[in-house]
Amino acid sequence: MEDFPKSRVHETWAVFHENLEGILKESLGNTVFDAIQEEVASELGYDDRKRASKNIEGSSRCIELAYEKGHRVQILESIIEKITDLRNRDIAP
Repeated sequence: MEDFPKSRVHETWAVFHENLEGILKESLGNTVFDAIQEEVASELGYDDRKRASKNIEGSSRCIELAYEKGHRVQILESIIEKITDLRNRDIAP
């Protein structure tokens, strides 16, 4: 049995091996993530770019900018698909 599982998305649950910042770095690559984080820090008025993704507003904006720049975060898309499936199952006649 593993101490903490790798990032996974199942039918009714998901887990990140790391935090959201780690998932974004893995999906976007360090260079792209750092550039986006720097842009978000500037927009939100942070002196240290690393502080930008330590709150919900900064994390959300990092994801928005990634998609605006044509990048994707597959695990987040998978989670959204599963949630949508669950919701649709619950409201189906």
